[in-house]
Amino acid sequence: EDPFELTGLYSGVHIGERDAMGPAPEPSRVFLYRRPILDEWCERGDVGLSEIIAHVLIHEIGHHLGLDDDQIHAIEDDDD
Repeated sequence: EDPFELTGLYSGVHIGERDAMGPAPEPSRVFLYRRPILDEWCERGDVGLSEIIAHVLIHEIGHHLGLDDDQIHAIEDDDD
């Protein structure tokens, strides 16, 4: 809803939907958005910047592997 709340984005076709015999229709890319990440870091204060970046990156890699947000959150909850 608010573009300044989006900390990361996966763009591409996830592994499960790729054609095994051909190239991906576009390169897979992960975007990390500096301003929202820094805003979250300042707001939270109890978490280091590197931890927030790692969290966002791992989340987007999950999308690359074909996981949806609910599946990623379930894995994160199991890790805690």
